[in-house]
Amino acid sequence: MKRVLLAGLLVAAALNAQEETRIAASMCLVAENSDQDLIRQLLDQQLIVASNVERIRITDIASDGFGEGDLLQLFPGGESHLLRQLSGDMQVLLAGWAFASNHEVLAPVDVTAAELRSLDLPAAELLGDVMQAARKHLGMATFEMAVDYGPQGLQLRIWDYPGDSLFQRPGIDAAGNRLVDVVQILRSDTTYVVDKVLRDLIIIESRVEDTVYPPDPRP
Repeated sequence: MKRVLLAGLLVAAALNAQEETRIAASMCLVAENSDQDLIRQLLDQQLIVASNVERIRITDIASDGFGEGDLLQLFPGGESHLLRQLSGDMQVLLAGWAFASNHEVLAPVDVTAAELRSLDLPAAELLGDVMQAARKHLGMATFEMAVDYGPQGLQLRIWDYPGDSLFQRPGIDAAGNRLVDVVQILRSDTTYVVDKVLRDLIIIESRVEDTVYPPDPRP
């Protein structure tokens, strides 16, 4: 009975810990280097004994630039170490490694898709399309998103947004306004329907008084 009670308490504690655990994603910079002279100097400074190290990977886990406290991985073995105190020259060398994005834009929260498209950037149209699509499906809710496109296809990850904010909103423009289509009925027995999926309709009916004399069908 005591064992059953203890097992139950452990399961309850695990479930509570799971509910309190928040899982999110973030971009972390990673630098890889295969320079054998650099690798040998770094391993000597860190007092790491390893052989046949073809390349190293340093992960900037603190997002403060590469250097002390970051994660060092050795390949092909995969052995991991935290970087300890570095010499001044090595610290300067690692700190000089920087990531340069091809297109990185920081825009005010109220920027419009049209304003993004007007930027003098090769990716201006793409940025505007992303902004318009994001606001159409998430409104003004805060969120984080990552998109990966490669030979295997497209992967979209969205997190840190209100749980009920992401939904299909057909007929809503980027500003949150309702879009409508207009069907104009010119005659009571004639309806013109546009060749696309209709949203909410506003039907304008025009009454036209006319007299039509069809030909006599009799010979």
